[in-house]
Amino acid sequence: MTFWKPDTRNSDTIICTELIQATEDELSEFHHVILSQPRVHDFYLEAMRNSNSALVSHYSWGLIDLAIVPYVKIVASLKFSRSAHPLNIPIRMVTDTLKL
Repeated sequence: MTFWKPDTRNSDTIICTELIQATEDELSEFHHVILSQPRVHDFYLEAMRNSNSALVSHYSWGLIDLAIVPYVKIVASLKFSRSAHPLNIPIRMVTDTLKL
């Protein structure tokens, strides 16, 4: 297992700070990486915050309605609510390969 942290001399890179043998020698020919889901999610949030648009996630949206209408070009409609800012998202069929 390898532990990494930001390089204090170059903020664009990371450096290996510790290496621990996670498996026995010759147990597998493939290297493996262990990342927890919350850690991966944190990577995405950090990248969003550091982007040109400085994106921020809002988790208080909740699905309040899903309407599926077969045989029309707009096949579904999602309705979300977040306090005083409701959001309605129509979903349009982009191909005729799906037969309803």
